[in-house]
Parts: sequence; structure tokens; C-alpha cells
Amino acid sequence: MAAGLLSVSGRRLADWLINDGLPDPVSTRVEQRRGRPGRVGRIVVGLDLAASATGAGYRGVAGQWLTRPPDIYWDTGLPISRPTVLAATLPHHREVIAACSLPSFANLAVGDLIKGASLLPLLAESDGPFGPAMSLAVAYTLTAGHPPDRVAATDAFLILAARGEDTAEIGRDLATLSAYDLVRLARAAAPLGDAHRAGASRAVWALLVAALPGLIPHRPRGLPDIFELATEVAVAVDARDEIPGLSGLIGGSRSTAEGRRLHAALTR
Repeated sequence: MAAGLLSVSGRRLADWLINDGLPDPVSTRVEQRRGRPGRVGRIVVGLDLAASATGAGYRGVAGQWLTRPPDIYWDTGLPISRPTVLAATLPHHREVIAACSLPSFANLAVGDLIKGASLLPLLAESDGPFGPAMSLAVAYTLTAGHPPDRVAATDAFLILAARGEDTAEIGRDLATLSAYDLVRLARAAAPLGDAHRAGASRAVWALLVAALPGLIPHRPRGLPDIFELATEVAVAVDARDEIPGLSGLIGGSRSTAEGRRLHAALTR
């Protein structure tokens, strides 16, 4: 039946249907920089569609948001105020919607005034690869300024964990964002603790054990809370991982004390 479509758009649609729909785009991280050299303003994701003959299909949906310059560009991406519409646009290609909406998710972590993360759980329930855009969207939203948005991040995390997605990648992104001082790390402790208590302890541990090697050298504010949560989760999952830099912590700060407690839990 699809082969009977004769217009240019109809033949393109027929080709997508015959060849199992639109191909998955290639996602790549992009660091947008502020005025002075070396200062990262935020981390977003670009989509490489050049190799796909059907790339125009994505451009028809997402338009100019698919390409981002290396310099800081303070747009908000796609508006996330109509989450059900966005999630339904490409239900089998959530990475596209996540990438296009990523500046909006990043803005959630800036302060307490911007809110609206209900798109994130909808994307977690959608299909398609779990790529860098989805991982960064969760990492940003775990540190959102508005508490209900952090609840949305917990919901999305639980959905992704139940579907077997790689939550370690979220941990590495959280460490990178913290190292660049783009998020407030302490905010992530509560939603991750909620996910742990909801039964996703192993997924939370995978995130934490991936994040800590990047967090320990920088000692960001909020690290003691993450250490405290990690100790609780490590005991629950009977973890024995060796975390680089953990055994060498020195000093009399709370961060050092909580880090030593975690080290003791892992080597008990």
C-alpha cells in the first residue's frame, strides 16, 4: 500500500516504512563556551545526520536546533512546556527530542526560577537508543533547582533502570558537569536516594561508582552528601569496588570523613 504513494513526500514515507523507519542519528557531545577561553558554559549534544539520506525527516521535525555552534548560544532549544506533544513527535527516537531539548534541561540546573521537567519521564518511556543526550538530560535534571523536577528525574531514572539502560553514563556526565561547575552536586543526593529506596539500588550504585573517580579530584560542594549516599547504597548491594582516589583522602573535613566511611564499607 505504501508503494502506491506517488508524491515526493509520499515516496519518502514509503521508503521509511519499507526500510524500518528513520535510522538512529549519531549523537555527539558539544561543549558550548562562554566569553573567555577555557570557560565551558554548558554541555549539549549535536546530531550527525549527514550520512543519512533520510536526514531531512529529522530536520522537518526539529529544524535549526539540530546544529549548534561551539560558542555559547543561550537559546532554550525546543520548548518543554508541551511534553506530551514533543514525546509523541518521534516516539522511537527519543535521543533526537532529548538532544533538541537539552538546553532547556540544562537551564533547570541553573537556579530555582526555571522549571518543567515532565518531558523527561516521557522520553524515558519512549524507544530508541539511550545516548549522550538522554544521559545528560537526566544528569542536569537530577540537579534541578525546582524539587518537582528532581522528582521527575527520579521517575525517569527508575524507568531507565527497569529497562536495563546504562546508568553509569549518567554518573560520568554528572561528574563532568560538576567539574565544570555547571550543576549543584548536592541536589542530586536526594533524588538518587529516593531511587535507591525505591529498589533501583544497583542502578544507583552503577551511577555512583562511575561518578566518584571524576568527583574526588575536584572535591565539589555536595561531595560529602554523595559519599554518604554511596556508603548506604554500597552496603545495600554488598559492593566491593575499588574507587580511584578514595583511599588517599586526607584532612579533617566532612568530605574526607564520609569518604573514609565509604572506603571502610567497600573493604569490610
